[in-house]
Amino acid sequence: MAKMKKIANRVFISDIHLMDGRSMETQPGYNHPYFWTSQDRIDLLAKFLQEQVIEKEEVKELIIVGDLLDHWVCPVNLVPPSFQEIIDAEQNIEVMTKLREIASPNVDVDLYYVPGNHDLSIDKTIMETNFPGIRVCGDGDKKNVGVYRADGIASEHGSQYNFFKAPNPDPEHHDGHILPVGFFLSRFGAEKKAREGGTPDFWDILHFFLQEMELSGPEFVKDLLLAVGQECGLSDDAVIQMGGQDNFGDSITLMEVAELYKATIDRWNRVKPNGLSAFEGITTELFGLRGSACRFHFLLGDARIAVFGDTHDDILLGMNRGQSGMVCHTFDQNGADYLYANSGTWTDKYECSFVETWRNSRGSRHYVKLYGYKENGKRKQRKRRYINLV
Repeated sequence: MAKMKKIANRVFISDIHLMDGRSMETQPGYNHPYFWTSQDRIDLLAKFLQEQVIEKEEVKELIIVGDLLDHWVCPVNLVPPSFQEIIDAEQNIEVMTKLREIASPNVDVDLYYVPGNHDLSIDKTIMETNFPGIRVCGDGDKKNVGVYRADGIASEHGSQYNFFKAPNPDPEHHDGHILPVGFFLSRFGAEKKAREGGTPDFWDILHFFLQEMELSGPEFVKDLLLAVGQECGLSDDAVIQMGGQDNFGDSITLMEVAELYKATIDRWNRVKPNGLSAFEGITTELFGLRGSACRFHFLLGDARIAVFGDTHDDILLGMNRGQSGMVCHTFDQNGADYLYANSGTWTDKYECSFVETWRNSRGSRHYVKLYGYKENGKRKQRKRRYINLV
């Protein structure tokens, strides 16, 4: 049987979480490095970019679905790095070189970048200056995190539907601050890792508190911030270094953060970003992004394939339109009405993964594959699904 010809191949990766050089070394006053993505994983990513993108003639687009750069994961006693410092960090040089090559006219691949939450504050000119030829999705307004759209595909990080990760929906009435509650929770988690080591990040801690705490009540966000801070070894008067970013001064205390963000639920419900209540945004953290893909891209949009990031969970699901809305499709290889995929992550806690999409030469089907990428540089197919186009 002749090999099926693939048309318009796209590769999606997300949640790389590259940090600056300090994250790889034990800093004064701490006991451990606090990186999420080790040097081995960074080197593996460079290999992936060379062998699975640059050298693959059928690949025509690489879409980075957020959190390539990370200035959230930083202990409270350190000033978060600038994005330029992360790009210039020695451990990231090979990856940055590969990305510049992909963005350039020398390689027949278009490079797209969709901002995530850990690189929410980045200015698109930083990406365009460092990677000439890159196409940044979004208009530079930090309230518009950007969506990649092409060929019936919608791809975004997904954090804009999450109460803890979405840009502050009302910065004008919040001293101009864009950063959400999750920025500070990430700082607390990095503090805990720098002190105690290990692999857990703050989302594990957050899930515990969400399951144990009452979500109602005007003091929920304040109580959550103080409780997670305490769990991570911080007193209420602990000082968090900010370096003047996001309209903050040089530093702020944990209690000041808790007081500043305690009305976040009311603020969110007043604006209702994407039409979501604060409760819906909070439950997104617990139940994932499949529902957001159905609601905003399948039911309200015109996409038939949605590729998200953010959760770090690699997923590929078929969805059918039922009388009561979207339902999970069976796990056979038959065509579905819609496909939802999450491209996973390259951080140390998980196996590296990516998503690839293409149409067959007859134009009758659009395929989506979920791959794992092994330490030996080999890719392994985990799932394959398709939608019928005719």
